[in-house]
Amino acid sequence: HHHHHEHRNLFDVNKIIDESEIDEKAKDLAKRIFLRVAKAESKVHNETLENVHFHEVGAIDSIVDIIGTAILLCKINPDVIYSSVVNDGYGFIECAHGMISVPVPATSEIFAASNAITRQIDVDTELVTPTGAAIIAEIASEFTTMPAMNVQKVGWGTGTKDLVIPNVLKVSLGEIKKKTKL
Repeated sequence: HHHHHEHRNLFDVNKIIDESEIDEKAKDLAKRIFLRVAKAESKVHNETLENVHFHEVGAIDSIVDIIGTAILLCKINPDVIYSSVVNDGYGFIECAHGMISVPVPATSEIFAASNAITRQIDVDTELVTPTGAAIIAEIASEFTTMPAMNVQKVGWGTGTKDLVIPNVLKVSLGEIKKKTKL
């Protein structure tokens, strides 16, 4: 099977974002997320930012994922975002550049350039894409266990890969309960 993916550079993606009708705060967040991917790809391929072409991440679904996340976060406008430790798998996957190790180089570079806390777990496949890595690296303030909070809403997202663990992302929205002195 040959899969065709759009090959866009950072300029092309920023143009799509700038010409959209989303608010400026969401545009800025989306462009910062894409810049993280571009910087990682630049390092991996030893190219300037201008010469980096996105492969999978440049495809429409990744553009929608990043812009959609930016729109949602700007609508919710949380005070702070906490993430658990990010778990990735191991092994090898097939991508636009052939067979590569997990975590893929761009994901590794995105996390290396951030304050993310990551680990590999015993799952023989990629669990974190460069798109997902860039999103969480940009938005999370801290990588830890969930603080004590009054959870008001929970969102669930399921992946399409059949894994040995649940392929689910859970997001909780709530109010952190601060301790008061008696």
